[in-house]
Parts: sequence; structure tokens; C-alpha cells
Amino acid sequence: MTTSLSRTMRTALVAIGAAVQNVEAGRSDQDELDEMALVCDRLAQVLRAAAEQTEALEAEVVAVVIEP
Repeated sequence: MTTSLSRTMRTALVAIGAAVQNVEAGRSDQDELDEMALVCDRLAQVLRAAAEQTEALEAEVVAVVIEP
């Protein structure tokens, strides 16, 4: 991962953390809550798909290594 992308991802995570704190403190309006929920749902879907793909690739590599 490039340094620029790493910084961007860290910045995004800090922003998400701040958004969580704002929600917990009751400082978000309904539109903000709805938008955050949509973004977080999409992020969760993408992360799950990436994890499944990684597991599938690992299984294929193991199968190739084990089979003669």
C-alpha cells in the first residue's frame, strides 16, 4: 500500500471514530445518521467480500501445494 493511500485510510478511520463519538454524544442530525449508516453498511459489505475472497485464494493455494 502506498504511503499516500495509507495516510488517506488513517485519516478516514480517524474521521469515522470522530463520527462515532458525535453519535454517542447526540451531536448528529438524522440526515448525518442515515448517511453514516449507509457508508458503514457498504464498508462492511466490501470488507466481508474481501475476507471471503482472501479465504478462497488461500484455500486454492493450499490445495495446489498439497496435491501432487
